[in-house]
Amino acid sequence: MVEKGCEDCDYFVKHDSYDFIGLCLNEDRLITKKEVCPSQKDIDKERLEEILREKGWIYCITCGEPIFSLDELEEHKKGRLVEERYSDEVAAEDSPAAD
Repeated sequence: MVEKGCEDCDYFVKHDSYDFIGLCLNEDRLITKKEVCPSQKDIDKERLEEILREKGWIYCITCGEPIFSLDELEEHKKGRLVEERYSDEVAAEDSPAAD
């Protein structure tokens, strides 16, 4: 059996500035997307459809686009879909300013 990284877990919320880290909702800590833990949970596609209907959008990490309809969701079914992205207050300070 091939172990999946945390990025393939339903508890993983990707950081919006740094592609290689995210928040584990189960353990409430920052993790790298390649970590593997025994608490992994498969992504529930039906729950994502429900969130889309209730919230009006979800996000595709794979292509970096929001999804607003069930038709778009079908087009992105091979992408990594999430309800939200993790953002912290200091990440913007790490970004270089443009002159």
